[in-house]
Amino acid sequence: MLPLYCFVLHRLLTRYPRPAALLWLTPAALHFSLYRFDVLAVIGTLFAVEALKRDDVRRAALWLGLVTALKGYTLFLLPALFVYVWQQRGPRESFVVSAINLAPFALANLVTLGFSGVDGLLFAYKFHAARWLNGESTFDAIAYLTGPQIRDLLAANPKLPLILQAGCALIAAIGRPRTFEDLMRAFLFATTAFISFSVFYSPQFVLWLVPFVAFWTSPWAAWLVIAASWATFAYFPIAFFKRAHHARAFQIAVAVVAALRLFILHAASPRPRPITKGPIDQASEE
Repeated sequence: MLPLYCFVLHRLLTRYPRPAALLWLTPAALHFSLYRFDVLAVIGTLFAVEALKRDDVRRAALWLGLVTALKGYTLFLLPALFVYVWQQRGPRESFVVSAINLAPFALANLVTLGFSGVDGLLFAYKFHAARWLNGESTFDAIAYLTGPQIRDLLAANPKLPLILQAGCALIAAIGRPRTFEDLMRAFLFATTAFISFSVFYSPQFVLWLVPFVAFWTSPWAAWLVIAASWATFAYFPIAFFKRAHHARAFQIAVAVVAALRLFILHAASPRPRPITKGPIDQASEE
């Protein structure tokens, strides 16, 4: 996977503002590019972001759809993308882009259904639905700092994390992104919320944030992502494999990374805009 790491680094160096390479020159980016497959999602998302920068929304939707078929989390970007395209090109194009975005995900499910049947199709969904707190999530970080009450709350309200994730995806859309910069902020907000409010957390999730700050449209958020990436390496693998003997150090590392995610969430918070007419509506009035 080293060639893929180098590919992303070269792309950030040659197609993005100069500081963007710092997002990838971290131990975490190198480690997880070598030992996890999330670098593929990063590459697909970078292609989507570049297409959006060129105003090629259909190509962007396709790339995001391919990432959704691979990892799933980019499905939570669809509401913001839908609103963005609606404001730029009108409702018809918005529905077309949404269909393109969902097509790879639907096709992947149909292929799985054809080869494995209903049980095979549902296996992965049941597996993820059954996953629970793994000691590394935001909720675990809160428990380390304040006590087990948050875990009791989740046990009594198991749907709460999904409600928070879906709610933040809608908030990203309610912010009515109209510019590329707005859309990157909305994407960053929705993705950070998705990983922050997941009941389980994996350290490679930090890589998912890189494409949305790579054009350096939100410098403060970009620096926070860089900080989170460095802090992630301190929590995994360093503190993770010593947690049996240094449990408190591991808990502090998890809490620091969780706090940085919440700072990113704040920095990416959408700024509500008044309802405006899209280009097609304005043209029709003229």
